[in-house]
This record gives sequence, C-alpha cells and structure tokens, in this order.
Amino acid sequence: MIDRLLLTGWLFVVWVLLWGSLTPAVLLSGVVVAPLCLAASRLPAVRLTSRLRPVTMLRALAGFVVDVVRSTAGVAWTVLRRGRATRSAVVAVRLPAPGPASDLAVALAANRLSLVPGTLVVDIDRDRDTFYVYVLDVRSDEDVQAARRDAERAVADVLAAAGHPATGGREVPR
Repeated sequence: MIDRLLLTGWLFVVWVLLWGSLTPAVLLSGVVVAPLCLAASRLPAVRLTSRLRPVTMLRALAGFVVDVVRSTAGVAWTVLRRGRATRSAVVAVRLPAPGPASDLAVALAANRLSLVPGTLVVDIDRDRDTFYVYVLDVRSDEDVQAARRDAERAVADVLAAAGHPATGGREVPR
C-alpha cells in the first residue's frame, strides 16, 4: 500500500513538473490524473533483490556526469569536424557474470548507457545478458574496443551500485 502511495505521489510531482506551474488547475488535475494513471497501468511491484550501496551509487553518478560532459563535447566536435562522414557501430556489451542481473539493474544500466550522448542501447538479449549499443564516431578497431570498455565500465558501475553479485557491491577498477 505504501508503495502505491509513493508512486502516486511521484506521478503527481511529475505531472506538476511537466506543466511547469503551480496553478490550482494543475494541482487539482494532478490529484485526479496520478491515481488514474496508476490504476490504468497495472505495473508489477518492483522488488529490490539486493541492498543499494549509497557510496558506490555516488561514484557511479559522478562517473555518469563525467561521461555526459565528455561525450557531449565529443559529439559536438565530431559533428563539426566530420559532419555526414561520421561512422558508427553497434557494439555487443556483456553483463558481468555470475548470475543474471535483476530486471531493475538491467533497466538502470540500459538507461545509463542511453543517456550518454553518442550511445544508445538498441537491443537487450536477456538470454545472453548482452546489450547491443550504438556508438557514434567509430573509425577503427581500437575505437570499437574503447567504446566497449567504456560501456562495460558504465554497466559495472550501475551493477555495483545496485549490489549485483558480479561486483560484490565493490567499485569496479578503472
């Protein structure tokens, strides 16, 4: 019950943020729309299978911010320098073993990869625990390997923050 109340509150906050104002009409409609959205989409309960690690989570967030800034500059420079001649690739990135990652951890890792400019998760193969990641500005095999290492590090950071057994909750060496 408390989960549904928290989710309804979160949907209400998102509704208000989407409208960008605190008028009585927005607040009243948010009170109506948030529970209706929750009732219309019977989402399964998300259960955490492990304990989140706040310190590791902060490290992963810092790494994400660095990747976003670095990738934003890299994408801008690539577009200015190469324009339409830019080459790209799809890189297979395996999740670290052992054991399958939870759906929540996989979703967090996929979002982590897709939110960085110049990369996008185009497919997830759960049977093989593999992400297929589109990568911008790939000119050589070394670029492909560097993109794979960066994506593997990002995924490992997320899994460590989520307490996945493959990392034991430890920070992944860089």
